[in-house]
Amino acid sequence: MCSIWERRAEYMERFSTDLRRSTKKTATMPTIATRGPARRYAIGCRLSGIGPPCVTIPTVTFYDRIQAEMVEARRRRDDVALGTLSLLKSELVRASKEGPGAGNINDELVVRVARKEVKRREEAIAVYRKAGREESARREEAEMGVLRGFLPAALSEQEIEAEVRAVIAEVKPDGPKGFGLVMKAATARLAGRADGTQVAAVARRLLGS
Repeated sequence: MCSIWERRAEYMERFSTDLRRSTKKTATMPTIATRGPARRYAIGCRLSGIGPPCVTIPTVTFYDRIQAEMVEARRRRDDVALGTLSLLKSELVRASKEGPGAGNINDELVVRVARKEVKRREEAIAVYRKAGREESARREEAEMGVLRGFLPAALSEQEIEAEVRAVIAEVKPDGPKGFGLVMKAATARLAGRADGTQVAAVARRLLGS
């Protein structure tokens, strides 16, 4: 008859053997997680032939954002944002019908139209302030804030100068006479990132005109 100690030793040995077998089987199975680093592992597993398929995250365009923000503005009853976005959308539809690629509203077009609308409001603000119509000026500023959400961060004067210097080095203009050539290249290079007036001022200064 086995003693209690012998039975305990036998039990522990069996338990250890079963645990090793269980661990070995589990280690060969991919783990599917729902969040955090484990989710990244599960997505990556598919690349090696195991686990769930990879997830493709679609790109959200500026036009998609405009429509989504219109819905949100309507929900919040934000008349300024809704009116500004509706006008921007109408201007985009109109602009998309002009020139090549008619009907196509890409991010470049959104930036171009939004920048034009910002400039209009800057001019309107100056007129309203001069006439003492502060309330109207503040509304224009609020609309301008909505529009600027679709513009890339503007370059500083130092950054603009560095870009124009690079253009001058590439174009090699003949002094002030090459201003037009420099501006053509600089405008294309800095499209959507710098105001044309600033670029022109920097180009004239660097060319000595």
